[in-house]
Amino acid sequence: MNYFPTRLAIGEAFCNRDKEQERLIKNIQHANPTLIMSPRRYGKTSLVLHVLKKQDFPFAHIDFYKELNINDIEHAILNGAGCLLGCIESTPKRLLKLGAEFFSNFHVKVGLGLKDIGLQLEINRAKKQPKDTILKVLEKLHELAEKHKKKMVLF
Repeated sequence: MNYFPTRLAIGEAFCNRDKEQERLIKNIQHANPTLIMSPRRYGKTSLVLHVLKKQDFPFAHIDFYKELNINDIEHAILNGAGCLLGCIESTPKRLLKLGAEFFSNFHVKVGLGLKDIGLQLEINRAKKQPKDTILKVLEKLHELAEKHKKKMVLF
């Protein structure tokens, strides 16, 4: 067992951080946005993944490290939202319908992904500013979570 992995610390490799876990669980339960900061390789992602899996919260993970501009960030957030929709609806037909309804006002083409059950999104950039689209998508995700009485996490 490698207790000092060079990638994510999962399973038995994740240890301690009890106070941080408790605080994160409370923040998620109360829908409080949370900022976790530390230098690279200090276990931020491992902490969040450990808590989400332990609490069985539906989630989508976005890695902004490789995103270069606002359009890339917009695309990553929309794909994260599509992934969360897949946590609500698991049957392809219903997921496609939910995705079409969810993204109907965003000038986004919706299709099913081939790899996993999830949505494939294609953005028409000529219609809206990315910042407006991001805000609206996050608001709609919040409304959808309340409607389905689910806690969902986008991080």
